[in-house]
This record gives sequence, C-alpha cells and structure tokens, in this order.
Amino acid sequence: LHQSMNKITDALERLALVRDVDDIIKLMRNMSAYPALLERANLDPVAVKTAIFDLMGCGGFASDPKQVLGIINQLASPDAELEAKLREIITSFQDHGSKTEQEKARQLAAWLDADLTVRKDRMKTFLSVFLTGEGELLKKVATKAVTEAVPSITDMMARIGEMLISQLEQIHAIDTAQNSFDLIQLARVEHDHYNSIKRLRGVMDYDDLINATSRLLTKASAAWVRYKLDQGIRYIMIDEAQDTSPRQWEIFDQLFEDQLNDQKDDHEGDQPRRSVFSVGDYKQSIYSFQGARPDLFHAKAERIEKDSNTFHRPFARIELDTSFR
Repeated sequence: LHQSMNKITDALERLALVRDVDDIIKLMRNMSAYPALLERANLDPVAVKTAIFDLMGCGGFASDPKQVLGIINQLASPDAELEAKLREIITSFQDHGSKTEQEKARQLAAWLDADLTVRKDRMKTFLSVFLTGEGELLKKVATKAVTEAVPSITDMMARIGEMLISQLEQIHAIDTAQNSFDLIQLARVEHDHYNSIKRLRGVMDYDDLINATSRLLTKASAAWVRYKLDQGIRYIMIDEAQDTSPRQWEIFDQLFEDQLNDQKDDHEGDQPRRSVFSVGDYKQSIYSFQGARPDLFHAKAERIEKDSNTFHRPFARIELDTSFR
C-alpha cells in the first residue's frame, strides 16, 4: 500500500509540473467516462502503461521513462561532428551576418563553452538558431549575405534543425505517454474510492446499471436470464441512437440476437412479430464525454439490415431530410 501511494504521489507531482490543479481534477473527472480502462489499469497497470507508450511510438521507454533525461543530455552535449558544424555557423554569422546574426553567434558560442548544467538550462539559446518558438524549422535560417558567402550553410542548418525536431518530438511523445499514464493512475484511485463508497451505501449509478446488465447478458451462465427476458420483450426501441455508448450497444446486441434466433416468431401467430425501431441523427451527438460513439449508429444499422436479410425479416431505412423546426 505504501509503495502504491508513493507511485500516486509521484504521478501527481509530475502532472503538477505541466497542469494546474483545476485542470488535473477536470481531466480526472473526464476519465470516469472510461471505466473499463480504469478497471484494466487497476488489474494490470504495466500492460496499460506499455500500450500507451506503444501508441505514442516510444514503447522502448515504458519501463523507464527517465531515459528521456538521456535524450536531453544528448541534445545539450553535441558530439565532435555537430560541434564543428555549430562552430562553422558561428564563424559564418560573425564574419558575414547582420547584427542579429552576430548576436546569435555570440550567444551560441557562449552556450557551447558553458558546462552541461548551464547548457541544459539554456537550451532555448541553441534551439532558437534553427527553430521557431513552435518547434518548426525557420523559414529563413540566414541572411542573403551569409548564404552567398557560405552556400552550404542553408542545407547544414536545415539538417541540424530536422535532427532537433526529431529529438524534441521523441521527448514530447515520452512526456505525453507518461503524463497520460499518470492521469489514468490518479483517475483509477478516485474511481476505486467512488466505487467503495457506493458499495458501502448499497447504491448503483447509471453506469453501474449499464455495465452490470451488459455483464449479466454476456456471461456464459446468463442463458436462463436471457430466456426469461426473451419471454417478455417483443419490441426494442432506441431513441437518440447517436448518443448510445458501446456498452449500451452490447446490451442491444444480446437482445437482438435472441430476437433473430426465435424460430417461433411468426407474424401469423397470436402476437405481433418482434421488431426493432431506432431513431437518431449522427450530426446531433452531444454525449461523447459519456462514451457515445455516433459512428456505431451507422454500423449497427448496417448490421441489422444484413442480419434481417439473412433471417428473411423485413427491414426499412427511412431518411428524414427535412426539418420542420
């Protein structure tokens, strides 16, 4: 428990360096829309962390994100070849450059001559010679006088700039992956605490009702439950289908499958034939923060149409393209 709390404290301290407290709390609240992810992070945090780092393209750093310090040290410690090129740029700016370029040359020379600690603190001095404040290549790396006197300088500076961008992107990817995992860790603790309070009070929220129903219908032992439900459900009606979450669609899938498998469902019998009715507008989805997936509205419609044709059931897709508001 002590080790776990230390990890949570470390996560909070890292996030506090890049976000204020209000932002962290807001992001944690947003994470509550992904209970499955939080539950998985609770059961297997290493797998979740690895997946995040792999997604960001820096999987090799998942086991020890502090390796990013090595990249920073490398940036601040040019090897002999790179230092020679930087000295050449300094000389070119000093001999042929404008006052601005001569000042850049002075600052860059001072940066190269400083010790590692100072160079890391003043990385902006080095980067600003090649990149904009947004981390993009300068459109004009040198004045005409410099490029005419030293034609090779444009290509040389572009190559150095591209190298810097590549390393900065890697640093950003590692930081983003670590911050994302830290956020999940904090949200997981809050999620666990919230669930423990609900258990103590014997209450369930709407997400619990959805998740419990989905688990109940998909368990191998749910045959009896589905059989009892099957006896009482003849119509499945879904309103605002564009705001239906994947977990809610899982419930629908189970109920719809039972409808299709009902061999006794006959429109000539005593009861009306079973049916599904769904209405929604892809463009009006507003519940993505609760996990809504409007793209599934179209996907489910195609699946229902396909399955209806397979089981020789009537299907109609009605497009309402006129608004009377």
